[in-house]
Amino acid sequence: MAEALPELGRDALAAVGRVLAAVTGAGFELQPILDRIAAEAAALCNAQIGFVFMLEGELIHFVAATGGSPAHWDYERAHPFPITRDTVAGRVFLANGPVHIPDVAADSEYTWEGQSIDAYRTLLGVPIRTDDGLIGAFGLARMTVSPFAAAEIELVGLFADQAAIAIRLARLLAAGSEAQDRERSFGQVLASVARATFDLPSVLQTIIEQSARLCGADTGNIAVREGDAFRIVAFTGFTEDYLLVARTKVYLPGRGSVIARVLLDRSVVQATDILTDPDYSLVDLQKLGGFRSVLGVPIWHSGELIGVIATGRNEVRAFTDREVSLLETFADQVAIALNLARLLTETNEALERETAVGQVLQSISRSTFDLDAVLQTVIDSAVRLAHADQGNITREEGGVFRARAFSSDVPEAFRRIISAVDFVPERGTVMGRALLERGPVQVLDVPADPEYRLLDAQRAIGLRTMLAAPLLRDGAPIGTLAVWRREVRAFTASEIAVLATFADQAAIAIANVRLFETVERQRTELARFAPQVAGLLSSPEGEQLLAGHRREISALFCDLRGFTAFAEVAEPEELFSVLREYHAAVGAIVVANGGTVEHFAGDGLMVFFNDPTLLPYHQLAAVRTACEMREQFGPLSATWRKRGYELGLGIGIASGYATLGRIGFEGRHDYAAIGNSVILASRLSSAAGPGQILINQRVFAAVEDAVEVEEVEALQLKGVSHPVAAYSVLSVRAID
Repeated sequence: MAEALPELGRDALAAVGRVLAAVTGAGFELQPILDRIAAEAAALCNAQIGFVFMLEGELIHFVAATGGSPAHWDYERAHPFPITRDTVAGRVFLANGPVHIPDVAADSEYTWEGQSIDAYRTLLGVPIRTDDGLIGAFGLARMTVSPFAAAEIELVGLFADQAAIAIRLARLLAAGSEAQDRERSFGQVLASVARATFDLPSVLQTIIEQSARLCGADTGNIAVREGDAFRIVAFTGFTEDYLLVARTKVYLPGRGSVIARVLLDRSVVQATDILTDPDYSLVDLQKLGGFRSVLGVPIWHSGELIGVIATGRNEVRAFTDREVSLLETFADQVAIALNLARLLTETNEALERETAVGQVLQSISRSTFDLDAVLQTVIDSAVRLAHADQGNITREEGGVFRARAFSSDVPEAFRRIISAVDFVPERGTVMGRALLERGPVQVLDVPADPEYRLLDAQRAIGLRTMLAAPLLRDGAPIGTLAVWRREVRAFTASEIAVLATFADQAAIAIANVRLFETVERQRTELARFAPQVAGLLSSPEGEQLLAGHRREISALFCDLRGFTAFAEVAEPEELFSVLREYHAAVGAIVVANGGTVEHFAGDGLMVFFNDPTLLPYHQLAAVRTACEMREQFGPLSATWRKRGYELGLGIGIASGYATLGRIGFEGRHDYAAIGNSVILASRLSSAAGPGQILINQRVFAAVEDAVEVEEVEALQLKGVSHPVAAYSVLSVRAID
């Protein structure tokens, strides 16, 4: 279910909104709220059953459900159960945390009889906690074996937290006008969370305003974690002069303020009169704000202190226990809002990353591969998703690395400076360090780095924080991907992971281009002498043939007589000139007659017919090719003779079955034939005199009516145990 994460991101807010809408109804009733929570969580996570159980005394009781059969829930109501391992709710209490059972049928400890009624298979249970500790279990069930993803488990935890708040509210709200006032306050808070567009600052502002009013306070604020410190992000009841000062403050654990004390003590802190408190040090804020009695409550998520909510009165009057409990409830709602915002942000960023990577992959897969366009997509996406200002990509060229792609808004002056730099693995540049370390490298403040040497480039655009990752292929660097910010602000672990992802994509793109170019080069070469094999490279049927198959073929070998003596005296340039003329002449004839050139080996040439393209008269095609080669060789031989080279052409042809397919290694493959017919053709070629074409008995039987031959004495060929009948081809008869 991991692939469901983007879909959850789109639907989670709407589901939470419907839950909170139930809380904001005209009358606060716990049962409909729990039913709604179970229904929304089940629908969101593609579960068929949702349920809520509560601990009463020593037994766990059923309280709410969605899906399933009435008989199942009647059974649950009638059979409360103890805290044991035979139920998922019991295990939640024993584990004091989430419990996931991928398949209850395969779990020997799961023996709850209620399962036999609806026959569910996969179970998830998460704890419901209040101030009293773990009070219940909220869970989902699927009818098939389909484990829940981590993102789904986290979302279900959010619904369990909302159930806990609903239960706490039910306990806090008493009869009378005070209860109605509290209910209206929570309704406004939850309605802000449930808006179609989730605006975290607006939600936090609503929470602090309603919590201050409900607790009888004049002022209030919310501080949340930013890195290692805490900052105020929401205020109520303060003047603009106060806000100008307060927004500059950072809070750390200490005694100088109520927020600092909450961080230090990790518990509720109340100061009845700030002016008589000897440890209080924020005198400037107190004078501007005018508060005297202050209450601070920690905001927790998964055991981590993530913020503080505080309220103040302008008179000396302590907050009551009930007001403390109400502010703690608001603190829990802040935690849910912060966690929901985080989850939605992460999900939306994941979806954006997925979309961006998809765009890169689409570019890579286009039939006309444009590397520059792909790298531009990569660098623009990396800059955007790593929350950087600009970036570039270098590529390896002749042992050095040069900048070859820039994000769209990089100034031309900077492009000129960087494009002239040859990057190598070394410490003087961030890209060089990434190449050296073969992993992501971050420099928090480039001008302050004593090893950084490209200060003219740094000054050209004012870059400060820089991050680079190598593009690796088989462990070796083939480039770098770098992004930077024009302010000192470190890249987070998730942003570094984003850059690494796009570095991998860029490496794939570059490697694909190299492979594409290699294949095209080989295809071009093959097309000159073996166009049939070139066509196999891009079809499923061709892949099957390349893998290996058996077929009857006619194999033709030819080589030059007198070539060894010629090679001993000729200059290399002369040698290659003769070979080029010879190969060009005979190669063109082979292609014209449908033959496949297997290989050139010096003056030797091997050709076969009837594969991969079927030829109904492949023996005749081979003989006709040999005769045309001999005819074409005549003028060439005469030209060489004038230059002092006495060279002749000997040809051998044999027909029979052979095994054919691709051989070689990565980057260099040939299409080869292996069999006795191939060996026999080679031996016949060696036995042929200058200008002679020798064929075996099987070829002669197939072409007897179309050629003129003379029988030669049986040949004793190397590697053949018995004499071989052979025929010398004189000509091919004209066919009317």
